[in-house]
Amino acid sequence: MMSGNGNALRVGLAGCGPRAVGHAQALAASTACRLAACADIDADRGAEFGRRFAVPHVYPSVAAMLHDHPVDLLVVATPAAVRRPVVDDVLTAGTPPRGILVEKPIAVRAEEGYRILDDCREAGVALFGNHQLRYFPPLRRFRDEIASGTIGRIRLIRAATKWSILEHGSHLLDLVGFLFGDTLVADRVLAQAVGWADDGRLPPAPHHTAGIAIFHEGPRLYFECGRDAPTWPGSTNPWHQAGIELIGTDGTAGWSLNRGWWCAGSAGTREERYQHETHDDPAQAALFDSIAVALGDPAATAAHPAGAVRTAWSFQIIMAALRAAAAGTWVEAAQPVADHDLKALPERAVA
Repeated sequence: MMSGNGNALRVGLAGCGPRAVGHAQALAASTACRLAACADIDADRGAEFGRRFAVPHVYPSVAAMLHDHPVDLLVVATPAAVRRPVVDDVLTAGTPPRGILVEKPIAVRAEEGYRILDDCREAGVALFGNHQLRYFPPLRRFRDEIASGTIGRIRLIRAATKWSILEHGSHLLDLVGFLFGDTLVADRVLAQAVGWADDGRLPPAPHHTAGIAIFHEGPRLYFECGRDAPTWPGSTNPWHQAGIELIGTDGTAGWSLNRGWWCAGSAGTREERYQHETHDDPAQAALFDSIAVALGDPAATAAHPAGAVRTAWSFQIIMAALRAAAAGTWVEAAQPVADHDLKALPERAVA
């Protein structure tokens, strides 16, 4: 931990709820970052968080924090529905941070997400999406196993999670892109959705969304996000119920959050089991460390694997899927989605 190192990247936290706890724990393990300040509109929660993690500066708002204590990187760990106004406050602060790390999804409304991406770019503030699973060593070994060609050319991908498309779809899609070296280009998306959930705790979204994404000169992806998705063998913890299967010309492979990865191909069968919690904080710390390095180099920031380009990639496919579900037709993945495109979604999604 480098909390006493003046050269460490100064990090501020917007929101002191449960997800912020994970960020604070990861920052304690970071070699290049230190938690310098936090803000929460709930004064009692902010004060308790500050005591628990020995945060030197606690504020009632992000604007107050950035006015009194500028930081290099701001982590936005607020509920998804209020991320746009938080980012607005950050970008209009007297001394905005050099970078913003936003929890997924970056927004629950299409136009809000696009505006966050555009406004950060115009303000010269680097935007990062919190896709820490990319930094799990076992998942990197799985990616390398797939890239070695052990299951041949991959023709079909199946991804499923028990959480909604806005709660966990971003992680699933980001990992699909990660496994293919971030080379996949989405052409078209078709989807259907049923039910609707808006309980105030999670991003409002259909209870269940299922669809197909076709990638240019790549495999076809079948995805399901929601309570009716298939169950993955192993831990029944709902958060752990997420995984990806790959079907290639010479074998099959897969990964699930509650088990690890496996591969049955030309070199035989290999697998690696691990506990998600064992790797989560170190992976989050590795993401922080990589951002600290990237912020010193504009080219590295632009090419960062959790940067704005990758964040926009998964967000755009999610919004295209919701638009396809609302319209009942194929949607071009690259076509921007307007909020009015999704107005029919709740009516069409009633179970």
